[in-house]
Amino acid sequence: MVMPRLSKDEISDMRRAITSVALDLYRSEGIGAVTMRAIAARLQMSAMHSYRFFPSKEALVVAMQIACLGELDVALRSAAGAGRDSRDRLTAMTMCFLQRARRYQDDYRLMFMSDQARGPASSDRDLTRARIFDFAVGIVDNYLRDHNLDGDARTLAHLTWSGFHGLMTLEISGQLDFGRSFVDLIGPLIRNTLGIQLAPRLHLEELPNTLDQPSAGGNISATGAGETIAI
Repeated sequence: MVMPRLSKDEISDMRRAITSVALDLYRSEGIGAVTMRAIAARLQMSAMHSYRFFPSKEALVVAMQIACLGELDVALRSAAGAGRDSRDRLTAMTMCFLQRARRYQDDYRLMFMSDQARGPASSDRDLTRARIFDFAVGIVDNYLRDHNLDGDARTLAHLTWSGFHGLMTLEISGQLDFGRSFVDLIGPLIRNTLGIQLAPRLHLEELPNTLDQPSAGGNISATGAGETIAI
């Protein structure tokens, strides 16, 4: 049977629909539940038809990673955009990243801890990751310039990311069990790398999806579960 020819928009729409269903399955049941058969059943089409849009599960996983990275990119830019000055923007971006990583650990695994498959679409994923990192470097660089601080913004961003990723990996794997928790350690880590002071005890699991606008006092506040945490 000859398949009907689809327009570029129709192909893009179907790829987005398949990716969305795949993410729903992954977030609710794990990566093992992401199969073309399960996706096709939800979309009421044949499993073979789904391969028209993604030739393999690896290609679909790359699309899922790109979707999660895109959501992260939007969230970080929105959070940083709420800041009134370079310090506010750096603090807001940092807190947004920490909060999302803690709240959406499955997405964090998919973006940064799962196998990074190579293939035709992987360049789009890598470009998205690079765009996010370059944005963060720019925020750090503006902060350093505005405060006449020495340091290379790209190096500081790498050091902060490396330290955070190490803590996050230990947190997710349940190996932070020697008397200090993620919440105990993240403040000193950020202070020692970026030079910004976070609250002594951040209840990160209670932070909202987005940060509030800067308060009149110049600080950015995050409100969650009935409390406001000064940053």
